Amino acid sequence: MGTPKSNRLFDIALNAMALTGPPVWGPNYVPAKRARRAEAPTKSKPFSVYSVKVQRVVHGHGDAAFAATALALHHDQVMDIHEEHVLCTFKTEHPLANHPIYGHTPWPSTFGTVDIADQMGKAKTHPSARRTIKDEVEVIPMSYIDDLLLLIRDSQGAFLIDWDIKNQTGQHGLPGPDDGARKNNAKALEKSQFRQEVRNTYMKELGIPVKLVAGSEINEQVAANLIRLLTIHAREHHLPPQLEASLLEQFNAALKSGETISSVANRLATGALTQKVIKDAFEQAVWNRQLRVDLFRPILVDHPLHPEVRDVLDVYGHWFKR
Repeated sequence: MGTPKSNRLFDIALNAMALTGPPVWGPNYVPAKRARRAEAPTKSKPFSVYSVKVQRVVHGHGDAAFAATALALHHDQVMDIHEEHVLCTFKTEHPLANHPIYGHTPWPSTFGTVDIADQMGKAKTHPSARRTIKDEVEVIPMSYIDDLLLLIRDSQGAFLIDWDIKNQTGQHGLPGPDDGARKNNAKALEKSQFRQEVRNTYMKELGIPVKLVAGSEINEQVAANLIRLLTIHAREHHLPPQLEASLLEQFNAALKSGETISSVANRLATGALTQKVIKDAFEQAVWNRQLRVDLFRPILVDHPLHPEVRDVLDVYGHWFKR
């Protein structure tokens, strides 16, 4: 006989609470949900990809989250991200309070989602989990899990931004796809809007702006390019810095002359410097914004490159502002 559903929910709640201590920044961060079919929403596709920037595998669920994550990691002022991050149920410090570099700042704290719900007069609406062991019933609050927290550094210093990611504009604050027949149910809508209000208040206490990000607002070609570049940018080639610089000069020359990257690779390949290594170096140069090509058009190694017309970080810059 399997474990009762109530007990499984209780275990999930306990696991989430275990992640509500001082947040870990850098390669040791652990998201509350990972890219496992068992942990993913029923109607979303999980993904996992290694990021050189954060030096770990990044997890997520759904095409919109994948595109948004790739866009965030492509931004040169984004220092780190926390995907699938937990909102603490009880009083806790600011996520940057224990950061090794930025922790000295007097960051604000939050009383947590349970207190916020209580202040709203809706303590009973806050989700909870219970388990029964030998006729003893134990109840604990369940933690909300948010989409993406960005650590950004600009000329004024470091700050955080919270991204609420949905597939389409107008879906924020509405029941998710897994709610199925309950999507148009008044109770499901009330719970979703309650969660949204609790999250917004939580972030306001911490001084963290919330941005409503929709996958539909990210150009499909931009999304395809950034996801592909993110997926392959970590390939190692161990080229000497001088050779990398020389290749970058060749790529920029090709961008101006119309020579294809395949032609460049065929012309320069010799010994350990294979055509594949050259093409990988090209992809990495685009990902690292060293080679500014048009991300709104397909990037094809056997076709002339198109110079950047619109910088994607300008087009979507409103999602990265304080």
